[in-house]
Amino acid sequence: MSVIPGKLEIIIGCMFSGKTSELMRRVNRLLAADQEVLLIKYKKDIRYSESEIVTHNMVSMPARKVAKLDDVLSMADLSKYHYVVIDEAQFFPDLFRVVTDLVNERGVNVIIAALQGNFKKELMGNTHRLFPHAYSIDQLRAICMVCKKEEAHLTTKYAGHKTEEEDIGGSEKYKAVCAKCFESVY
Repeated sequence: MSVIPGKLEIIIGCMFSGKTSELMRRVNRLLAADQEVLLIKYKKDIRYSESEIVTHNMVSMPARKVAKLDDVLSMADLSKYHYVVIDEAQFFPDLFRVVTDLVNERGVNVIIAALQGNFKKELMGNTHRLFPHAYSIDQLRAICMVCKKEEAHLTTKYAGHKTEEEDIGGSEKYKAVCAKCFESVY
């Protein structure tokens, strides 16, 4: 008997574009329809809470924190969930393999939120590899934090912060910028 594939929804954007807020909006909609939702948080993301997903506006939602998504596949109660929802998906090195397994092999619906790129305008993680598998891809934008006029689709880093790709932080390290202001800042 073949499995009916699940649906993959991808939310991408720069920092401060509202990715986590949109993720929470979708989760609340699913919960209102009595859907079982497993909300996943990246274990090293402890910016505002160790056990909750939290927006930059301090709205929070309980989540299960994991270091790698393989931990989700081995969960005994995985089959009870209608949706697996993953915040900060770009940080999971096993994202592509696990999400395609959940969607195509197990028929689980998955929603992910991720940065569309790093602060150097380069791909970050494996989110882009999931695009051909996605039912929907929504790109969110912020308002440029420099000129305050244009839509921002890029993330840049304040001078003096680490240059590693995985450097979790908020407005103390990063800002959303338009293309014109990216060149003047970075």
